[in-house]
Amino acid sequence: GDPLAGLSERERVLVDLLGSARTLGEISGEMGVSYRTAAAMAARVRGKLGLRTNTALVKFAVEQRGEV
Repeated sequence: GDPLAGLSERERVLVDLLGSARTLGEISGEMGVSYRTAAAMAARVRGKLGLRTNTALVKFAVEQRGEV
């Protein structure tokens, strides 16, 4: 199935931005949220996807690029 199915639209945007090599600081600016909010959102996405590290999340995001 679709591994992104359980994510909200904003979480999908975050995954897409991570997949395009943006930092959390850049993502926070683009999404209009604080850095802490972007980091918390990334942690929530990691949990939903069963990924243990930020590196694993970025790798996943790069692999999913274009499917978000």
